[in-house]
Amino acid sequence: MIPNPYFGDLDEWRNETATLMAVADAKDWHSERVDKVFWRGKIRGDSKENKCATNAGNYARISAAALSLQAPERFDVKSSSCRPRL
Repeated sequence: MIPNPYFGDLDEWRNETATLMAVADAKDWHSERVDKVFWRGKIRGDSKENKCATNAGNYARISAAALSLQAPERFDVKSSSCRPRL
């Protein structure tokens, strides 16, 4: 989770960033890392113009979900809500 820098002033954000970087530097990320693409989110259409089929983001998300079926050992992509046509 990444904090929103707009909730505070620049000094607070600089201090928060320094704290996060120190924690990240102290952790051994490589030993716990899984070599797999992971994504969760929604695939849905625009209710006003129904541009679901031509929405580049939806196309990319559906393509990524298809990769999960083709190579589940490398891809873990699932939609938490799929309403392509509203």
